[in-house]
Amino acid sequence: IDGDGRARCSFHFCRKLFKDKTFLQKHLLKKHPEFMRAEAGKCHDQYMMRSWDGEANRPVPPVLVDCGSKFGLVPSSVLGEAPKAEDPEPDLWRKEQERLRQIEEEEELRRE
Repeated sequence: IDGDGRARCSFHFCRKLFKDKTFLQKHLLKKHPEFMRAEAGKCHDQYMMRSWDGEANRPVPPVLVDCGSKFGLVPSSVLGEAPKAEDPEPDLWRKEQERLRQIEEEEELRRE
């Protein structure tokens, strides 16, 4: 805002001059909403990061881990203060081996 009460859009690609602050606010909301959302998000970044750092159990959506062609993409929870996702593949292979062993045992019982 200059000495006459006029306001200028501060985006380097625009630089339009307005009669006063209210016209500038309308302009920003109508012509540059995507930039305004980004700027508003920056205001909360520090607050959100401090809150995030203070929590031991950080709620994060699960990540998809590629477990090969047999199991495909498997969701894995992200846990801990230093986010860590466990590899679900060893557990999947153990369950698959147990399932195959049970099938073999059932077949042996049928043969007897």
